[in-house]
Amino acid sequence: MAETTAIYMIRPTPAKKSALARIVADLEQQRGSVPGFIGTNLAVYTDDFLDWAVVITFDSRDSLSRWLSSDSHTRFLDALEQQGLAKDPEMTELEPGGRPPLGCAVITHRVKRYQTEPFLDYQANHLLQAASQFDGYIGATLLPSVTDREVWTVLLKFRTEEELTTWMRSEERAKALPGLRDLLEGDFSTATGHSPFGAIIRMVGGAPVSSPTWKIVMLVVLVLFPTVTVLLSFWNELMMDLHVEPGVASVGSQLIATSLVTWFWMPWVSRLFNWWIDPIEGASAGRSLLGGAAMIVLYALEIGFFALVPVLTPWG
Repeated sequence: MAETTAIYMIRPTPAKKSALARIVADLEQQRGSVPGFIGTNLAVYTDDFLDWAVVITFDSRDSLSRWLSSDSHTRFLDALEQQGLAKDPEMTELEPGGRPPLGCAVITHRVKRYQTEPFLDYQANHLLQAASQFDGYIGATLLPSVTDREVWTVLLKFRTEEELTTWMRSEERAKALPGLRDLLEGDFSTATGHSPFGAIIRMVGGAPVSSPTWKIVMLVVLVLFPTVTVLLSFWNELMMDLHVEPGVASVGSQLIATSLVTWFWMPWVSRLFNWWIDPIEGASAGRSLLGGAAMIVLYALEIGFFALVPVLTPWG
């Protein structure tokens, strides 16, 4: 099982720095009594555009889930609230190699030696100050690696994925990136979330990279075919009984089918086929061919199922 990390953004309050340290120390003392609890890290900065962060790591998502329902978690949140430190009511859950929640970007940098302070200053006073002017901005923090002091990760949060994308593709951000790259060893990489139709969007070197269109089309067909087939098996007859105009009935069936595919089936099936549609992890020819073959097999199974159960089809 992969380690899972919970990140809580904290409102920068210099006068409460010691109080926050005590809260985290109290939490750290529970390491032996909370199942799966690995440890904590605290990130504190002096710049107003850099939020503080409490990072809590567990050995698995199940361990984190149990802690979130425990008295220990409640006491932790109450302590933050009493000190007026809680900024974002929702913690951010991250797993190694996983994708962050919608509206969040996780950006990893390797900073040149002796350039850490200029890097922190540039992030705060150029990139994050500009980002804070965009609609939906919640906050951002910088997290140092516990194993490599030259690796830093930015957690950037907006209310929605669309608002995050607006910032990531903005002219303001594009103008600020060259100065950032001067402070880095190589380029940076960014992970963001899923698009509404299930495509995975990653940012690499500041440019958006999305799942190949042909893979998403094959996934859409995989869920659209059975949805439309079953829906039309009773929809047309129902509309005729209700004397609904054919055009209205057709629009209604398409709205229902599209809604089911977009909001229910595609999020589920895209997670199932992450290994195939990911624009980076699924880019190899081997994975592309394997996933394509799996699609063809699944199409055949769907066609065979409806041939055996024609009552669920409009032609049966």
